[in-house]
Amino acid sequence: MAHNKELAKKQGLSEEACIAIDVLHKMREQIVSRPDMFFDNTEDAVEALHGIAFALQWIWEFPLDKKMHKDVFDFEFNRMWAGLKYKCTKTGEVFTIPDDVKECDFFQFGEAFVDVGRRGSYCRMSNCISVKD
Repeated sequence: MAHNKELAKKQGLSEEACIAIDVLHKMREQIVSRPDMFFDNTEDAVEALHGIAFALQWIWEFPLDKKMHKDVFDFEFNRMWAGLKYKCTKTGEVFTIPDDVKECDFFQFGEAFVDVGRRGSYCRMSNCISVKD
């Protein structure tokens, strides 16, 4: 992802700052796409992504606000759910939460459903149990 050239001009960012922004975006994309290559656990990856987000806010001269790190929260939410398996208690059908899961996704299988809800707010399930490999 390349930096927003119009915003960079409006903010009066130097060429060096724009290069740093592009490098940070590339680092973020690499971590998000292959976190296990760089970190032993999700928490370390999340911490690194927050660090990158803070660096980007600082370079862009935006307020340093963790609440604005939506892409980090999306990553953490995805890592919480992706790959989990559920079995319908009525039909026996097994369903795996897909890798591209995001907030508010609703999955129906057999006579069951899983609503992943919102991070830290809610999730709902009916007629299913969690299963391990």
